[in-house]
Amino acid sequence: LRHILSEPRLTRITKAAAASAGAVFVAAMAVGGLFAVGVLPPGSDPAVTEVSVGPDAPAQLVSADGDVTVEVPAGSVNASSRLSYLPLSSAEIPVLLAQYRATGKAFDLEMDGTLLKPITVTVWLSAADAVSAGSDQANLVIQHHRDGTWTALPTAVDFDASTAAAQVERLSMF
Repeated sequence: LRHILSEPRLTRITKAAAASAGAVFVAAMAVGGLFAVGVLPPGSDPAVTEVSVGPDAPAQLVSADGDVTVEVPAGSVNASSRLSYLPLSSAEIPVLLAQYRATGKAFDLEMDGTLLKPITVTVWLSAADAVSAGSDQANLVIQHHRDGTWTALPTAVDFDASTAAAQVERLSMF
């Protein structure tokens, strides 16, 4: 004969797994709700950041992670346009020349119009970027990739503000 001495109880691991599953379910429902109400259209990439640019007013694009800012002065376009920012993974970055190392802040800038004036691209620098550069401003440079070639841009580095900035006349991969 068998007697039940006590009913089985949930262990800490089982409780944690159930709580995790519940959190994933709630997150999935929230994202599904955003698609249902049209906040996120099907196939949209939340990492892509876009901003409207008009001919008569300045515009500013700030990447979703806050690491990149693009300043577009008034008069940079002759008609209303969309400026878009897309972060790139390390696998998407074309090979750099041997003397350069990627910082992990690669991105593509595109616009459906033509630039009439240079714009300013500012990239936030981490402490690791400063250490990797030996705290020498000359060792940090913003480059852009066009027509299969990387070109170094004149770059203003400010370690106090943790930024590197360059003016660009043509959009490309940076």
